[in-house]
Amino acid sequence: MDIKSFIMRVVKPYYAAALLLALFSCQSASRKSFSEAASADSTAVAITQAAPSSNMIMPLNSPARRMLRTASISARVEDLQAFTMQVEGLTGNLHGMVLQSTLRNVEQQSNTYAYHGDSLRMITVYQPEAHLELRVPAPMLDSVVHSIARWAPFTGHWELKQEDVTLTMLANRMKANVANKAATRQLVTTDKNALGAANYQDDKAQENIDRQVENLSLDDQVAYAALSVDLYQRQVAHTETIINAAAITRAGFGTALGGAARRGAMILRDVLLGIVTVWPFLLLLGAGVVVYRWWKPARTA
Repeated sequence: MDIKSFIMRVVKPYYAAALLLALFSCQSASRKSFSEAASADSTAVAITQAAPSSNMIMPLNSPARRMLRTASISARVEDLQAFTMQVEGLTGNLHGMVLQSTLRNVEQQSNTYAYHGDSLRMITVYQPEAHLELRVPAPMLDSVVHSIARWAPFTGHWELKQEDVTLTMLANRMKANVANKAATRQLVTTDKNALGAANYQDDKAQENIDRQVENLSLDDQVAYAALSVDLYQRQVAHTETIINAAAITRAGFGTALGGAARRGAMILRDVLLGIVTVWPFLLLLGAGVVVYRWWKPARTA
């Protein structure tokens, strides 16, 4: 066998092996690119299917809409305490909840007059007020407001409001789905940076939790409407007899007379002591008077 035929017999298998290796690498790269493209396409299709179409707008009265309802009412009542308890009882019967119930008497004015020798008459004018914060089932909100207005002799105002949060809740769900897919892609493409991928997933998980909690809060507010109630009663006068402290602590006549005599003696004592204290000045004054009387007749003569 010559050298040329030997070389050709040995080298050809290596060429074949190199060719097969290159072909396998190209196929693997193509499969990876196709897999990533398919994943991106499926994500886009999911988002498109989840997004509402402009031709599929729900009617205003559709039960699928998520409506957040609130209301407020103010009224004047005859018996504030009894009316407040009646409203609280109605809320409990409807399986609602009283979040806050406040009753207070606001003082308007107060006057005190003499009544007897040892007592006074105090008249206080105040206005009873009450404030309630209620949560009632949303379908029963209108009934509760109308019942309060019907029971009260005078209604100052009432207000019913509702807000459509359907799109807000849908947006939260769509963002959560997109974030989950993005987090998966980020984990695949950043497997060389394990710490960065873990932090990224933690951030996305926290965002998903926040959106889910927000949706749960909106679900609760949609199911149970918030009602604010302000009640007041006409001014009420409260009269009571109180002790005249000045009259009770005043001394009797005999005691007062003795005290007056003692005070007079003390005053006389102080006057005498004052006179004795200024005796030199009194002596000079007397001498001046004598000199003046002696000098005046001599001058006229």
